[in-house]
Amino acid sequence: MSVAHTTYPSIAHNNICEVALHNIVCDTSHFYKTWTTEELQEISLNDCPTKLILEPLNDGNYRLRFGIKYFLAANLSGVSSLPALILQTQQSNTSTPQLAADIFSWDYLDEIECAQAYQWLKDYYQYTTEQLATICAVSRPVISNQLRLLNLPMQIQGWLRKGQLNKSHCLLLLQLTSQAQQIELAKKIIATSPSVRQVKSMIQQMLPPTTIEHPTTRVSTSDKGIIVNESNQTITISYTSKMEKETLLHLLKTHL
Repeated sequence: MSVAHTTYPSIAHNNICEVALHNIVCDTSHFYKTWTTEELQEISLNDCPTKLILEPLNDGNYRLRFGIKYFLAANLSGVSSLPALILQTQQSNTSTPQLAADIFSWDYLDEIECAQAYQWLKDYYQYTTEQLATICAVSRPVISNQLRLLNLPMQIQGWLRKGQLNKSHCLLLLQLTSQAQQIELAKKIIATSPSVRQVKSMIQQMLPPTTIEHPTTRVSTSDKGIIVNESNQTITISYTSKMEKETLLHLLKTHL
C-alpha cells in the first residue's frame, strides 16, 4: 500500500467524528469478491466505537484506509454515517512515534488488515521494520511475517480474512512459488482441516527435490527416507524441516 502525498499525519490533531458514507471514497471491487452480501449483513456495527480510518482529500471527501467491511455493512444496513478517525496532515513530521501505532483499534483488524496497517505505517511514516517493531512493541519477525501475508493470492487472503484459513497455514503456503499450487493446497486445507505438521508434510511432497553436486557423489532429498540405489549409484535422503535440510547439506558439503 502506498501513499499518494508526501505530508505526514499529526497524530496529536487526529480526531474522531461522524462522517457521512457518501463522502467516503474507496475501491470495493476486490472486497466484494471476498465477502457475500449475507456475510456483510451479519457484521455488527456496535462492537467498535471507531470503525473507519480516513484520509482527507482536497475536495472535502475522504479516502477509506481501514474498516472497509464496516463501511460496506453500514451501506447495506441503511446507516448514513459512521464514527471515523480522521488523519490530519501537515508539512513536517512532528508526530509522536508511539502514537502512530496507537491510532489503530488492532483488535478489530483481521490478519490482512493488520498486515496492511503495518505496511501503511511503514509507507506513511517511512519507518523501517525495526523501528515499527519497537513502536508497536512486537518482534521484527512478527511484523515481517505479517507483511508476507500480502504476497498471497487475493483468494487466499479472503479465506484468511474470514477465518477459513489461519495465519500459520498461510505462512506455510508461501513456501510454494506457484499461486495455483497455493490455492490448490489452501482449498484442501479448508476441506480437511489438517494440523500444521500435516500441512508441512503436504508442502514437502509438492516441492521439487533439492540436490547438491560433488565431483564423485550426488545426494538428493525426498520424502521416502534414505534410499541407496546400487544400480545407478545414488543416495536419497529425506528431511522434515528447513533446519534439518540445511544441517544435512552442511554435513554433506563438509565431509564429502
